[in-house]
Amino acid sequence: MKTITLTFLLLLNFTLYGQVLLGDLNFEKIPYKKVRKYIHHQIENEILTIYDLHPTLESEIVPVEFSSQEISYVIKKDLNTVWESYIKTSPTEAWDGKRVSFGILFSKPSESVIYCGDECEEIDTGQVIYLNLRILRGIYNLALAFEVINVDTENKIIEFSYIEGNKSEGKQRLQFQQKTDGKTEIIHTSYFKSDSKLRDKFVYPFFHKRATNEFHRNMRRIIKKEG
Repeated sequence: MKTITLTFLLLLNFTLYGQVLLGDLNFEKIPYKKVRKYIHHQIENEILTIYDLHPTLESEIVPVEFSSQEISYVIKKDLNTVWESYIKTSPTEAWDGKRVSFGILFSKPSESVIYCGDECEEIDTGQVIYLNLRILRGIYNLALAFEVINVDTENKIIEFSYIEGNKSEGKQRLQFQQKTDGKTEIIHTSYFKSDSKLRDKFVYPFFHKRATNEFHRNMRRIIKKEG
């Protein structure tokens, strides 16, 4: 029996070797209590490595049974300039607002961890980003995580999906389009579903719109600053 147990432990250690373990994170470098608590909850539910994190939807799926919300944003720059800025701006800078703030990033392709203040590679599929949402001016905070599931340079589409275990399932799709006046339109479509019809009809759309407005307003400011 001892031999079997020892063999199992050796196999487990071999399997996990080289992977990013959630239990080995430096939690002191994660500035938000809700994000830290969320990750601890994941560990308690046997989500041990970043490869145990899974999106709730894939990029090719059109979730017709989900609720949806579509918002359009316009930036006074050409398509290529806007696209390059969105994919190359560090997530630590892109999600740096009063309502939505960056917590931590896991990269599956590079098997790395990005903390607040770290330099980050451009956005890419397989990145899992944790955010802290301040609701009602900070009276309530909510942690969420999503995985980047599609960065389509040819068609100018970015998609990211909430990971399993969030309050909501679903994904968000950003479609970038060149307008005839030289500006760029970004159509931000969200598909979402939770275990509460009330939440899906009233709560999610209200707070989600405020969060996405802040994100795109922040990106507009960054692009303007870049010239």
